[in-house]
Amino acid sequence: MRQNDMALSDTQVGRAGEQLLAAIASLTSDGELEFYRPETDDDHRDLEVGRKGHMGAAYVQVKSRTEVGADGYFRVHVQFPDGKPIDHPGFIYALLLLGRTGIRTAWILPSPDFNRLGRRPAGAPSS
Repeated sequence: MRQNDMALSDTQVGRAGEQLLAAIASLTSDGELEFYRPETDDDHRDLEVGRKGHMGAAYVQVKSRTEVGADGYFRVHVQFPDGKPIDHPGFIYALLLLGRTGIRTAWILPSPDFNRLGRRPAGAPSS
C-alpha cells in the first residue's frame, strides 16, 4: 500500500464481499443463481439467492475480512435480531477472506452448522 492510501472501512470491505460473492456465484453457475439485495438489512440478510425460473430462495449473511487475526484465526462478529441465533438451513453464512482483486478463501455454511461450529463469548446463548 502506498503511504497516502487510506485503508478500506469495514463497510467498504463488507459491500465488496457481497458484490464479489454475487458476481462470482452468478458467473460460475452459468446464470443459474440469481441474487437480490433487500432494501433493508434489519433481519441480517445481505443477499437473497434463488435459482432462475424457480420459486423459493435462501438468504445469505456475508461476513468479509481482508486478513486473519495475528493468531491465524478468521473472526467475525455476529449480532442476532432478538438475541437468538438464526437456525434454519435456508439461512446461509458466507465468510470471505478478500484479496485486492477477489475472494482468496470462502467458507459457506448453513446457519445450523455455523451455530454449532462457531465460538461464542461466555454467557452467550446457543442455538
